[in-house]
Amino acid sequence: MNKIKIAFIISNLGQGGAEKQFVELIKNIDKTCFEIHLFLYAFNNKMFYYEILSIEDIIITKNELKNKNIFIKILEALLYLRSILKHNSYDIVFTSLFMNNLFVYIVAPKRYNNKLVLNNRTSLSYSNKYQLIFYKWMIRKSYIVFNSNKSLLVFLNKLKWEHHSRVKLIYNGFEKTMNNDHSNTNGDILFGGLGRQSNEKNFMQLCRVFNKLSEREKILLYLKGTEGNQTMDICKIADGNKRIFLFEAGNTLEFFNSVHVLVIPSLFEGCPNVLFEALMNKKLCIISKGANSDNFVTHLYNGIVYDGTDDDLLDKMELAINLLLNHKGNEIINTGFEYGISNFSMEKMVNQYSKLFSDIYENY
Repeated sequence: MNKIKIAFIISNLGQGGAEKQFVELIKNIDKTCFEIHLFLYAFNNKMFYYEILSIEDIIITKNELKNKNIFIKILEALLYLRSILKHNSYDIVFTSLFMNNLFVYIVAPKRYNNKLVLNNRTSLSYSNKYQLIFYKWMIRKSYIVFNSNKSLLVFLNKLKWEHHSRVKLIYNGFEKTMNNDHSNTNGDILFGGLGRQSNEKNFMQLCRVFNKLSEREKILLYLKGTEGNQTMDICKIADGNKRIFLFEAGNTLEFFNSVHVLVIPSLFEGCPNVLFEALMNKKLCIISKGANSDNFVTHLYNGIVYDGTDDDLLDKMELAINLLLNHKGNEIINTGFEYGISNFSMEKMVNQYSKLFSDIYENY
């Protein structure tokens, strides 16, 4: 059987959940069945996932946009994408994130109709109405993959029924971890927050509530992630509390090996990567109601859910401390691990994408 030729297109591979899943799909897809061409059409030195450059059996093309004028830069990007799709022939074109999806859709020649797979990572419950309008326009000649059932249902409710078959749900995938050291706290309880320090991630609330916890020396908070519009305020709180430690973005496995409880205080999430990474690293998770979009966490079954308020987060952090110190949290942790393996494994995610690509290839 001939290999299915796929063009993976993205501006660059900066740090982010969407970019990580993009890389993992390329890394793990069966290269004996798929011929992979990767185009980084706005490549620069800020690339985070350099590991992609060492993956065997893929063809990588990098394009740098040098003009500082944003309008000229956009035009250059569109012309470049038009050129690569016009002068090459691919069975499938796959891209991710709204602007990449829009650019590829705009420039793709007609022969790519029904061969475009657009991956949406934004919760449409919170995105502006223009994104929804554009996706309704793009669905006519493409397939759109969501990683959140809530977002998928919001979109389906806006579509004519004949387009429903073009909308797919594929959850993110994660590698199984070998980290099993989750019960021996020795009295130390390390809370963790992982992600961008921006308003929607809401780490200010975590810092604010942590300040209200009883000041036991062995209760600490580690915050790790890139700077955002809350960074200055977070730093002010950390400066006044010697039990709060801030770390730059980097090795997440090292982070998970350090903490006992992961707190996800986000105002909203589509498919929270950090949750599944934590579950599969056997960490007790506390998640806000807003971030628990698809009811991934059932309270006291595979994690802890709080209602979004400071008071309830404080109660749930105290609950987590007691569960770990009394070793009653182990069952919740193990259930969370099994739930993560069953629903969010890398193998399951890659198999679902592979089937989608194969089905499109066979139909067109």
